[in-house]
Amino acid sequence: MCQISVVLEQDGKRKKIMDSVTQLEVKGNGVILNTFFEEPLEVSGVVISSIDFLGGAVVLSPSKEITGNGEYGGNRMNDIDKLRVMLPHWIEHNSGHGHEFSKWAELLEKAGRYDIAALLKKAESYLMEADTVLKEALQVSGGSLEGHADHHHHHNLPE
Repeated sequence: MCQISVVLEQDGKRKKIMDSVTQLEVKGNGVILNTFFEEPLEVSGVVISSIDFLGGAVVLSPSKEITGNGEYGGNRMNDIDKLRVMLPHWIEHNSGHGHEFSKWAELLEKAGRYDIAALLKKAESYLMEADTVLKEALQVSGGSLEGHADHHHHHNLPE
């Protein structure tokens, strides 16, 4: 997934602050963390010390205070509503990766690596199959939940 974990590094140790972060906003002397389902969490007195894109982690340091309850509050969602938020994201995510696979297959064909290109095309077809099933699950669950379209992101394809 493209969500990221946020950890706090203090005294040489790392402590997980929040998983599945969809947005991190630098605000004042800290950050505000957002996920699909939880209330925003404000972490004050920190700076971003590193971002590990491959490892899926943002490292914060030093920490002075954590505010927010981390609970769903009055906006608690049931599992079906959560699914109605996640399914469109998964469908878009798969589509982005499918396009990446296709682009890379084309590049590898030009380089004469037809064996790898064929495997990437096969992976793309599996994603298309998964999309069909995910779209059906979205329809059966009641469709996309209104007000959550802003969580989607776009993939950069190789030129």
